[in-house]
Amino acid sequence: MKKSLLTLAALALAPVLASAQSASGSWGTAVGFGGGLFDNAASVELYDSTQSVVLSASVATSVFGPTGQAGAAFGSISTSGIASDVAAPWIKLTSGTGTVGWAQSSSWLSFASASAPTPTPINSFTFTATDSDSTVSGSNIIVSNNAGIGGTGVAISIVPEPSTYALIAGFAAFLFVAIRRRK
Repeated sequence: MKKSLLTLAALALAPVLASAQSASGSWGTAVGFGGGLFDNAASVELYDSTQSVVLSASVATSVFGPTGQAGAAFGSISTSGIASDVAAPWIKLTSGTGTVGWAQSSSWLSFASASAPTPTPINSFTFTATDSDSTVSGSNIIVSNNAGIGGTGVAISIVPEPSTYALIAGFAAFLFVAIRRRK
């Protein structure tokens, strides 16, 4: 009796396990001329469209562009168990001080996945030479045209925290008082 119940349970779960959707792809910076640069990001991660679930298991690998510029980051993703296709994901940029910025390109398609026997779709969520300040959206970021790898593409910088501006203003005030007292 127990064996027949276990067999029935296994048969009932088989379609569920077989229908898990999988996907793969790349994200971050297109490697080569025209790739984007992440100017002041200490880490770069790929999140889902709700900005709540990490899609990449690891932080993007920092690479140097062909011209030796730092700030390029490239990652790959291979995942399974996705319930269904979701909207285009976001790239989370975190500065060394913990400030967070979010970036996304309007050219990115929805995150595509498929169940066997359909081949696994390959997604690309990279900033390329076709991106500009009009195609990149997000929050807490500054986008600069023609500032990516090789002087093409975009550079994406995290906006500093207000406390950074206060520190700069305080230092400037200190210098002003010090110079004025010298005279």
